[in-house]
Amino acid sequence: GPNPAQVSVLSLPHHGLGDEGCAALSKLLSQAALVEFDLRGNGIASKGAEAVRDAMAGSALISLDLSWNPLGKMGGFAVADALTAPGCPLKEVRLARADLDAAAIVALCAALRGAGAPPVEVLDISGSKLDAEQHEDVAKHVATMLGLNRTTLSLRSLRLADESAQFLADALRVNTALTSLDLGANRVRAAGAQALADVLADAADAARRSGTPHKPPLKTLELGHNALGDEGAAALATAVAADSSLAKLSVAHCGIRDAGLAALAKACLAPHHLEFLGAWG
Repeated sequence: GPNPAQVSVLSLPHHGLGDEGCAALSKLLSQAALVEFDLRGNGIASKGAEAVRDAMAGSALISLDLSWNPLGKMGGFAVADALTAPGCPLKEVRLARADLDAAAIVALCAALRGAGAPPVEVLDISGSKLDAEQHEDVAKHVATMLGLNRTTLSLRSLRLADESAQFLADALRVNTALTSLDLGANRVRAAGAQALADVLADAADAARRSGTPHKPPLKTLELGHNALGDEGAAALATAVAADSSLAKLSVAHCGIRDAGLAALAKACLAPHHLEFLGAWG
């Protein structure tokens, strides 16, 4: 068999490992060569996450994927603790559908905006369990940790509404790194789409006048399965027509009818960066 010291990628999704199997495999994290650790969908709860945290000290791990595991609050806390370890090299953290609650997400955000935070570029906390009154608070914390490193942020299925989209839009105005934002399957409507569109259009205008790169440099915006309607589509069309940085825009299944589609189509007649527009359903 392979020498454990030479294994750089460990990917065992959906193998029913549970906490015990996760703890056993986590011992490999002390091997300097292991940079990717993917244990999606293995029934791993907080004990397994704590084993990963304890084994990560001094590791070279760059990518951690514990999505589709019932980590819960304490498991989320364990991952947040791992992120605060001195010299943590993680660049990708994927915790989608991991039963995280608001407290766990706040802890993760705090770990990512603190002094000495790891260089995490990709963060996926889609499908976390939030109570109705927690959405805006979580969005505020996420907005404050966008920082200089984050390039990819996935916030699908968090029930985020227009107010949350506004918090994120405000943070994006001073962001120089984020290239992909996934807000699909939330509760964003026309006002939220308008807030995001305004940021992109203003960034395009500023870049054109100054000759500097777009800020934010957002290239992919996923808004599918939100009730944007024609008004939201028209708002996004203004960003496209302004020659924003967007290369991919998805507004599929957003209740957009003829007027909204016409606005998007007209926007595509102007000079633009757009390479893909998904507007079906």
